[in-house]
Amino acid sequence: RRHHPVAEMLDLPFLPFCVLLGGLGFVCVAFVSAWCQHWRGGFALDGSAQTFNWHPVLMVTGMVVLYGAAFLLPWAPAWLRALYKPVHVFFGSTILMLSVASCVSGINEKLFFSLKNGTTEYKCLPAEAVFANTLGLLILLFGVLVLGALARPSWKRPDADSPDSCQ
Repeated sequence: RRHHPVAEMLDLPFLPFCVLLGGLGFVCVAFVSAWCQHWRGGFALDGSAQTFNWHPVLMVTGMVVLYGAAFLLPWAPAWLRALYKPVHVFFGSTILMLSVASCVSGINEKLFFSLKNGTTEYKCLPAEAVFANTLGLLILLFGVLVLGALARPSWKRPDADSPDSCQ
């Protein structure tokens, strides 16, 4: 059986992978927060344009990082997990990838419209564009790693009626 070099490089035990994923999630939230603070004018709750800056921070935090890490917290009863697992995995993966796509496209849309009227156009790749595109790549990497974790047979919870399951 041939081994893929990237698969071997990422062949971590579950706990170190969770720490890596948590760190990457933290970096994604820190990047989106820094982008909104430094280049988008900060945050406000007064209805001004800075109020909208909460949107990308909460989108990345909630819909990508927290939702993506939710597979780590399976607290449901065994019978409900067995019934719901195939639906949960399919729709959960789909929603996560749609959230990642929404974040990445939203970042690009904000850059296109904001930098169009700014001092440096997007096509010239000013510092904000490089930073925000790096944020997009980090978010994409986070989503792909979550899907990779979901696909690893050795990390899947055994079915409720399996002899390997512990109650």
